Amino acid sequence: MYGAGMPWALGAPFYFVASVVVYKILTYGGCIHLMDETTMRDVRKLEDYYEKHQIAIGFISPSVLTNFHSRSESLKIVMTGSEK
Repeated sequence: MYGAGMPWALGAPFYFVASVVVYKILTYGGCIHLMDETTMRDVRKLEDYYEKHQIAIGFISPSVLTNFHSRSESLKIVMTGSEK
């Protein structure tokens, strides 16, 4: 799951528990894309970013995930969690 060079997209703030996975990803040679809040909240921008950067694993908020439709075959795993 944590292959070398595997692109991950992370939009959770570093104080959020999901961000602890960053260390494991880096340990196994993964590549992390730190997403800005504007892109993470705009479904179309997020879809475009995932496709352009061939994101394999990503964290998407539940409210965005309901309308998210990946156009990329590289996306294998989507994680989600609670929102404020």
